[in-house]
Amino acid sequence: MLKLTLFFVALVSLVYSQANGLMVQLSENNSPDSKTQLVPNEQSAKENYFSQRKENESNMPDWMVFVKGGTFKMIDLVDIYGGSSQGERSTRTVTLSDFYIAKYEVTQEFWESVVGNNPSMFVGPKLPIENITWGDAIQFCNYLSEKEGLTPVYTGSGFNIKCNFKANGYRLPTYAEWEYAARGGQFSKKYKYSGSNEPDKIGWFSNNSNERTHDVGTKLPNELGLYDMNGNVYEWCWDFPDDGTKDQSKNSRHPYRIISGGGWNSNWEYSNLDSGGRHSLFYGTETGVGMRLVRTK
Repeated sequence: MLKLTLFFVALVSLVYSQANGLMVQLSENNSPDSKTQLVPNEQSAKENYFSQRKENESNMPDWMVFVKGGTFKMIDLVDIYGGSSQGERSTRTVTLSDFYIAKYEVTQEFWESVVGNNPSMFVGPKLPIENITWGDAIQFCNYLSEKEGLTPVYTGSGFNIKCNFKANGYRLPTYAEWEYAARGGQFSKKYKYSGSNEPDKIGWFSNNSNERTHDVGTKLPNELGLYDMNGNVYEWCWDFPDDGTKDQSKNSRHPYRIISGGGWNSNWEYSNLDSGGRHSLFYGTETGVGMRLVRTK
């Protein structure tokens, strides 16, 4: 009996020793220099990123997404105004700081809860707000900021509106922020459209919209979890078209502002990310133009 007991003790010790050796080997193989990694680099980066997002979003609504800043080549705004054809657009290198952007376009029920009216042609609580001017969008941002006890970003009126990018309130994205987020930020997979190379999967265009807007968030999101960055409605941006030499924090007397993303009434062939934005009169309204919110980190 004693011999049998000693045999089992020796066997257990041997198994434990081999298991311990295996654990050490796995730990060594998981080092950055190892060819075999238990967690892929991309997945590890995403875990760190989303961990950082969780910390940064402690005071943010759950519909706002953290975007880690970075450097990328954006389509030059002067080309948007000049009407250069697709494939001939020049680019310039832009470096962005961290910011937050809404997962969805502003819906009609959200708009009504803040402003109290609804100018949209297509009516529905989850449909995107549309038929608004650039000034309407600016005003909505300030109203929402005041409602939530935040510092409004915009001051002034008419051609003399100024943007305080350091304020913690809501604002429109700059075109650079919009394009960077639409391309997926640091997780960009270089898709032709925001989230896919197949436009029907990610947005509503004249090709598939049945000539109307649709509830936000019903197509696939992009790499950052943003919906309808292409299609449904164009989205107002802060910028006016320029060659990169003007101070965009101050509202110029330029009559146009950038709109981005394409809408229910635009052909998807001309609404991809390389097509850039369009310009529209800042005091004009279109049923294909709405907005998305941003906040500075």
